[in-house]
Amino acid sequence: MHFRTIFILAVTAIIMTGCATAPQLSRSEWHQVTTRHYDGVTKNQALDAARSVLEKSDHDFEFTYPDDQLSASREWWRYVILSTQNGADNWIVKAYEANGGVDVKVSIGRQEGATMPAITSEGDFVSIESIALGKPVTNPKVYEFFFKRLDSELDHTIPWLSCDDFDIANKDAGYLCGVTSD
Repeated sequence: MHFRTIFILAVTAIIMTGCATAPQLSRSEWHQVTTRHYDGVTKNQALDAARSVLEKSDHDFEFTYPDDQLSASREWWRYVILSTQNGADNWIVKAYEANGGVDVKVSIGRQEGATMPAITSEGDFVSIESIALGKPVTNPKVYEFFFKRLDSELDHTIPWLSCDDFDIANKDAGYLCGVTSD
């Protein structure tokens, strides 16, 4: 029975850490992925549009407004056979006046955890919890999708991009596409 508990813990650790790592972007590449410039837009217009993008993506976001930025957070749960996954997505959208418009910079982080059943050496069932502390979201496609939707909010001649219309990996679509998303 002791072996079974260790095995379950090892499988949980492997699942939570993943198998492959994405190549690291340089500082310049990261800036290009996470920042866009909008001419003729004010900081408030940009931040209001960013809030609208997130609200349309999921109504569960909670918002705060530190100086010149929008902070958005939402908790989520996934129920799987005999286990659950939970976590929180945290978005920070900053707006800076620049060159007759606004630079918008986005930062996304995710904290994840899981709860799974296990059997003790005495044959009792217990739950095992694991947690991965907040990590930055590094997939450029997530940021690209957000900015395409922000483009639509700021320039209403650009159509809103649905989750089905954007090519994004299933595991990364959850940042803007989930069961309550449009």
